[in-house]
Amino acid sequence: MVERSVLKGEITSEHPNQSIVGFVSRLGTLSPSFIKYVHTPEGDLPTPAAYHNVTDIGRPVAWVVVKLFTLAYALAIVLLCRTPRTERRGWRFTAECELIVLGMLLLSERTWKHHAVILLFPAVALAFATTFELPNWVGRFLIGILILAAILMTLAGVFGPHLADLALVYGTLTLAFGLLVL
Repeated sequence: MVERSVLKGEITSEHPNQSIVGFVSRLGTLSPSFIKYVHTPEGDLPTPAAYHNVTDIGRPVAWVVVKLFTLAYALAIVLLCRTPRTERRGWRFTAECELIVLGMLLLSERTWKHHAVILLFPAVALAFATTFELPNWVGRFLIGILILAAILMTLAGVFGPHLADLALVYGTLTLAFGLLVL
């Protein structure tokens, strides 16, 4: 997995890839969001079928964007995951663990849509956090995040296969990952 992206510079930009790498590559560079396979005597050859890029910043700049996001995420982990060793239990520690798991999904070279089932864990941790005595605005903010993330997670499957694929092209699950990080 690391060899393709790091050593060879190959990135999977197809629509099921909901990682930041796939999202930036698909929408920010001239990379295909859909692939079809052409049958030849030499074997099946992957051929671009559709592009949905918003702009073309080029692969080197896209790689820098991904690395900056990775650096910012690592910094957020260092600053936010500070539960003392003696208090490592409860919703706060669970939320820190889920932040790390979401980082693994967001920052990996490939995160297929079926990996999004892991979103249940941070959603449960946030829902549990709303039961504590938090300021009203924090509770409302968390509930809003949970509702919006739930809408984004289900959006890809509600309107039929074509619109579901387009929802994945534009990163509905990637956005849900990002919302749950907030």
